[in-house]
Amino acid sequence: MKKGARIISLGVASVATLAAMSGCGGTPLNGGPGGTTDSNKLYISTRDSGLGYAWLEELAKDFTAETGIETVVVPERNNTGDGLANNYPSSPYSISFCESMDYVALARSEFLYDISDIVKEELADGTGTIESKLYDDYKGYLQAYDGNYYSLPWAATFNGVTYDAEVLANKYLYFADANGEKPAKLATSSYTGKAYTGRGFISSSNKKLSPGPDGKYDTYDDGLPSSYEEFFYMCDQMIEKGVIPFIYTGASDHYLNYVFQSLLLANTGAKELSYHFSFDSKGEKTDIITGFNSDGTPVIEQKAISNENGYEIKQQAGMYYALKFLYRLFTANGYFFDGCATKGFTNKQAFTQFIESKYKNNPVAMIVEGVYWYGEAAQERQDSVDEHGPAAKNRQFKFMTMPGQELGTVNENEGRAAALADSLSSYLVVNANIKNNEEKQEQVAQFLKFIYKDSSLQKYTTVAQMPAAVKYELPKAQYDTMDTYGKSAWDIYESAMKADNWSASVSASPTFLNNPTIFKFQTAYQFFSSTLDGKSVELPKTAFVEKGKTAREYFEGMAISKADWDKNYKY
Repeated sequence: MKKGARIISLGVASVATLAAMSGCGGTPLNGGPGGTTDSNKLYISTRDSGLGYAWLEELAKDFTAETGIETVVVPERNNTGDGLANNYPSSPYSISFCESMDYVALARSEFLYDISDIVKEELADGTGTIESKLYDDYKGYLQAYDGNYYSLPWAATFNGVTYDAEVLANKYLYFADANGEKPAKLATSSYTGKAYTGRGFISSSNKKLSPGPDGKYDTYDDGLPSSYEEFFYMCDQMIEKGVIPFIYTGASDHYLNYVFQSLLLANTGAKELSYHFSFDSKGEKTDIITGFNSDGTPVIEQKAISNENGYEIKQQAGMYYALKFLYRLFTANGYFFDGCATKGFTNKQAFTQFIESKYKNNPVAMIVEGVYWYGEAAQERQDSVDEHGPAAKNRQFKFMTMPGQELGTVNENEGRAAALADSLSSYLVVNANIKNNEEKQEQVAQFLKFIYKDSSLQKYTTVAQMPAAVKYELPKAQYDTMDTYGKSAWDIYESAMKADNWSASVSASPTFLNNPTIFKFQTAYQFFSSTLDGKSVELPKTAFVEKGKTAREYFEGMAISKADWDKNYKY
């Protein structure tokens, strides 16, 4: 383990001299010299990754101050579903915050404690029960195993594109509401090959922004591209002005599918995305591509999705349109920072280049990342402040909503709220090894009820600079304490929450529960893969750039046949 455990006691934090857990190298925490535990303390582990753990230390400190129960917070790199499966019963951790969590597998092994009574008990702050704060899809999924709760959602881990708003403003790259600048060089749309039909850019004398993809003025997406046409028009203008459109980490190239996730959501919305997990549209219809015309345009039929034809959701039209966007993105010249595609280019290098590019006269406008990147880049952001002074402290980084239509522009009242989805399966679980320990059960119950109070959720949001994946409000007083990026993330999440446009990206469907690696909405799983020339390809970029495939070929390779569905997935 790279970081030591932290003991939080009655509002005072001190670094403990505890050794590492087994699985991370070193002496197990629950035994051996320097690795002993105190049965009176509540031990909590959390995934040591982008989300960080400062938020948990703060909540643990507040919990101790309120209850007198001492807590030990330990960051663990191995806090995933598979990681806990290795040794959770012998672990000293009563509560674990995890990513890539499949609670069903752990529940089947009887590794998890039933927290149903806690989830359904009224909270002390009068804001309802924990269950009342859950989205419906979470409720169904989390009780699907046997009708009880063994896990709860935590961080709202949505992915996509972050942009530097200062670059867009200073280089006049935002879209104007009316009479925008349209450079003669860009008269032909690079996306369609035809006359450009979107809006023009702002100028020094015309700064009123377009309503953006949501079709509303004075919201989080004003001036952003509202169609694929406009997006690539913006990218092409960036190149003309010496701005590099994108950067990403080649060491984790599956991050490129974060753009795929964001595009699909923008096209379908959360409800129609949910059909990929429930395989049940409850009689409502979605656009399904059933073939292609001789001119290459798709044949689209409106179809309801059910257990009988669940395989057809893989040919949802939104998947194809997203691939058309990605084909242009990956095959065009000059859209990416030189060298970022190499396997040795880490996320930390991407952070540094993105943050520092402003000071090197080669600004990078956008980074492909999860919403958690801002916390993960804390050191790189501080390094920038150390070098450039206080002005570098709170940069104008914002999360970008993607366009949901191919052509033209979105006018006032024509758009829709941002659609977001849980993309990293961020959950907490409770260890079943507390089932014969009433003291530990009481500690756990108090902690869970504490962290799901509105005040705790609000504190988490302000410290982590990102939302929790439950329903709650963030008062202006707390909102105003956050950096620009944290405010941007909250604005978009709040919009999705209020519009019922947040997808838990899970369901109670037996097909989903029994095949998580096939159907989970995660970029390292098979949701975005395609079978091409008899082999599975996980990244559209690989297919387009290295194999010369088209968006249509990749799309058709994503299909599940009826025979395969009936044999392996239908229930």
